[in-house]
Amino acid sequence: ENFSDVKVWEECMRPDARRVRILPMAEVHDVKLDKEGRPHKRKCRTRGKGFGQSKGIDHHDTHAPVIDPEIFRLCLVVAPELDSSVEQFDFTAAFLTADSDAEMHAEMPPGCQPKMKGDVVLRLRKCICGMKQSAARFCKRVSKDLEQLGFRRSESSRCSLVKHHGSDVCLLTSHVDDGAHFARGRRVIQKDLTLLRRKCRLESETLNWHIGLRISRTKDTISISCDSHIDACAKRFGVEGGAMVHTPIEKIPTKEAGTSSCTAECMELIGCLIHVSNACRPDTSHAVGMLASCTINPGQESLPIGRRLLGCLFHSRERALTFHRQGVKGGSDGDRIDNLLPEGFHDSDFAGGVDKRHSRSGCLIHFGSSLVWWTGELQSLIAQSVFEAETIAANRCCKALLFARKILFDITGHPLRKDVPLHGDNEKSVECAQPGNHGKRSKRFDVRLHHLHQGCNDGIITTHHIKTDKNPADLLTGVVKKNIFLSLVDKLVSVSVSKVHSLFVHV
Repeated sequence: ENFSDVKVWEECMRPDARRVRILPMAEVHDVKLDKEGRPHKRKCRTRGKGFGQSKGIDHHDTHAPVIDPEIFRLCLVVAPELDSSVEQFDFTAAFLTADSDAEMHAEMPPGCQPKMKGDVVLRLRKCICGMKQSAARFCKRVSKDLEQLGFRRSESSRCSLVKHHGSDVCLLTSHVDDGAHFARGRRVIQKDLTLLRRKCRLESETLNWHIGLRISRTKDTISISCDSHIDACAKRFGVEGGAMVHTPIEKIPTKEAGTSSCTAECMELIGCLIHVSNACRPDTSHAVGMLASCTINPGQESLPIGRRLLGCLFHSRERALTFHRQGVKGGSDGDRIDNLLPEGFHDSDFAGGVDKRHSRSGCLIHFGSSLVWWTGELQSLIAQSVFEAETIAANRCCKALLFARKILFDITGHPLRKDVPLHGDNEKSVECAQPGNHGKRSKRFDVRLHHLHQGCNDGIITTHHIKTDKNPADLLTGVVKKNIFLSLVDKLVSVSVSKVHSLFVHV
């Protein structure tokens, strides 16, 4: 039905195979699951076998941009402040509406009878699933449609669009054939989606799931969790009945010389953990990073450590990223967004890399009490001192803060805000980053770490000292004691607004 409605192809006689590539066709059967992971419907999709396509002949551009997680989280921070309604939408038969950028032919799908006689194939007028360029062509088509509706593309992200209705701000994010619309009042959203339906078929509803993440909302709070994914992983790896643990990791895993016997299972487990930590559980970011560094050849203790980490997630699965309404003031939506002050925290673990003694940086960015961005990664430079490691981490966090300011500018169009606070627990690093405190020995920092130096000199960044036991970035750089973890974890994640009780609360 979808193929005939959109007129994806037309029958023709088989051309010379030396001049035109003929794409094989196949049927793919799948069971679609509902929001709780239960079978919902059976689906059959006819698709091409695009693995035989050649670049420059059968396709050109194949890149389909997706929304950056931190930008989507920032939209969720802005929504309660502006009293915005949020709708999610999904394009139906998305790729079939995009024009192909190359002459393509395909074999008859299994079970289809041609209307013509002879050696008949299909001339493709549109893209189909399985073609390498399908997603890229669809994204370009939708981008033009949205720009015709008055949306302006952000310079910081190709998948973030903004439109102004007087003093009100409308935000739209796209993720290939999924999207979310943020606006004050459902009437504005429905008007935009109605105009978009004239060009594409789509379905919409109140935002409650987005790219596999559960979105829960009350009047003043929005939370992101992936409890259903954690439940499925716990059942898959058999950790549902384990004892409750309060900290993600107690021992750093090591690599094993030779060939490990648990590589396949360990890789599957780590893949599940990476999705959870990157999506909504920054409190496990360091533990997952340590396990991921041993993926190629994990030691015998890696699998038990991974199971323990999954058990910790299972018993705290009601924890979620939570975005609270700050109550910022302003005469317009743009003024209220401007008053959402970003705030950075950074820390480092000097020479924490076991193999080559690279230090590890941990950085966080909050908007008020809402965590939007985090990272825990090895530094590319080998620091020679704690001061140097802390300064490298501060520079990394400074670049992220500058990017956050740029996103706010793309949304509002107002002048960029200055005096953005950056917190670290190394007094010397904080002192040397301030204007006028650079000596002859620090000129190499001015060159390599110019973002921090320039940001402080221009008054964009202000550095502040914070005690180690009050620094939430400490959870992203090393293994901490139970009491420290429990005192800082609430600054990263909290109980989801969709839950009444949490096992962590009873600790």
